[in-house]
Amino acid sequence: MLLFSATLVVAQPRDVSRLSWSHVAMRMPAEWYGSEEARAIAEIVLDAQLPCGGWSKNIPWHRMEEKHHKSLEWERTIGSAIFDNNATTTEMAFLTKVYAAKPDKRYKEAFQRAFELIVEAQYATGGWPMFYPLSEKCLDAHGVKDPVMGVNYIENINFNDNAHANLLRVMKMIYQGDELYAPLVTRKMQRTAKEVYFKGIQCILDCQIDGEYEQYVADTVASLDSKIEAGTIDATDTAQEKVAKALFTKIVIKD
Repeated sequence: MLLFSATLVVAQPRDVSRLSWSHVAMRMPAEWYGSEEARAIAEIVLDAQLPCGGWSKNIPWHRMEEKHHKSLEWERTIGSAIFDNNATTTEMAFLTKVYAAKPDKRYKEAFQRAFELIVEAQYATGGWPMFYPLSEKCLDAHGVKDPVMGVNYIENINFNDNAHANLLRVMKMIYQGDELYAPLVTRKMQRTAKEVYFKGIQCILDCQIDGEYEQYVADTVASLDSKIEAGTIDATDTAQEKVAKALFTKIVIKD
């Protein structure tokens, strides 16, 4: 006689406090976003939305500590949202997922306010600054005046930390009717997102380094590679240094 035994494996709930904010916001199982835990975090995200419609960066809303609360309060006094480090777009994605699981008009309203912020913040050239709105408080708190270009660096178009790419990705998903955002957007928002997206693409083309700089970039990379081989520079510095030296010569500022 053959005897078989079966072991029932029950998935244990994950401790979200051990996960990154981006993982919690975008990569949890779909059913989790309908849980009490997810909705409790959504309440924090809603409360943390700045009056301008965006959010601060580097704050894990699912496991906030005293330092994060202090940082948020300070950012509230300034009132400007930020787009790099995946800020604002990650909160938008999270709210869409919670909305899909448990519809709440507050999630939709918060998402649409963030969308309006992104549209308003785009320069006529198609790029975005790091922060918006660029109030005097924001410039004083976050900016550094560049002595050569004569402007505050946070007023420049920001390609840092995939900020531009993330904003374009969201606009493309919205105008193409991606199922993630579809329940939260209107036809008017889709039309606007399409315009914003292609302006942003044109901005990248306009910022492309001219031919006269191509050899400069190649020489810079070759020089950096030789320094890496010699052990005098860390490999992680190469991309940042290349972009800083090359694109800075042809950055498009405002409009």
